[in-house]
Amino acid sequence: IHCAFWRDRLYMVTIRTENQSNFTALRDEVFRLFGKGLRVDQASEKYLWTAVPNDMMLQCSKDGQQGLLWLRSSEIDRQLKLSKISSQASYLKWIRSGK
Repeated sequence: IHCAFWRDRLYMVTIRTENQSNFTALRDEVFRLFGKGLRVDQASEKYLWTAVPNDMMLQCSKDGQQGLLWLRSSEIDRQLKLSKISSQASYLKWIRSGK
């Protein structure tokens, strides 16, 4: 389990599994808690949930030996992206000012 923070707030959680039985247990619990989500790849197990306040993705490797679940705060993601745009715009203004 890995956690990522932005400005001292929990931004993202990633959970990795090894072997098919662990992925199946994780998948079953995620489905129980959040519903089945949108299956985006019929050839493999990859599901998406896009709802406020969180985005989620669950997927299993093609060989079935590794699984991944990530959950991300939609609001913090929006703030992070806006801060990058704002800082880039400020930098461009600074360059144009000749300072």
